[in-house]
Amino acid sequence: MCFVRPIDYANDWSDMRAFLVEKDVSRLRLCHAATDDNDAYILVVERNERVIGVAVVHVAARDDMGWNPDKETPSFLVGTNAYLENIEVSKRMRRKGVGTLLLREVENEARRRGKERLWLHTDEANVGSHRFYERNGWTHHDTVKPAWKQGRATRIYVKEL
Repeated sequence: MCFVRPIDYANDWSDMRAFLVEKDVSRLRLCHAATDDNDAYILVVERNERVIGVAVVHVAARDDMGWNPDKETPSFLVGTNAYLENIEVSKRMRRKGVGTLLLREVENEARRRGKERLWLHTDEANVGSHRFYERNGWTHHDTVKPAWKQGRATRIYVKEL
């Protein structure tokens, strides 16, 4: 049985390192202050006392996140908007409903925080990701070529809550 809970920075690192790339681990470290200030939230999926998935959501813009945003991204963090920066599930637990469970809890938490819309970027070539989000009620809003992705085509998705 799986359940979703907020990240425990002190205890969840070793489990997450098993399925996250170093870039994602570094981003999580940067988010610690944002979660402490309630400008972001990080949820993890736990199964058998091990973290098997994680999602990072920003609810306010911050200068200390090291972002080089495109022209659209700042609007994803104002008013009733929030931004899903990342969602990852360990490879052995994919296609078992874990990502859907985590995504639903991300959306529920956004609603609890008064958000009406969630935004995200996903690589144009990541067809599996497109199917996942569309199956879960997200809408392809636009395709852009942001500088932070070295000009590679990237889809912007939105979920009306």
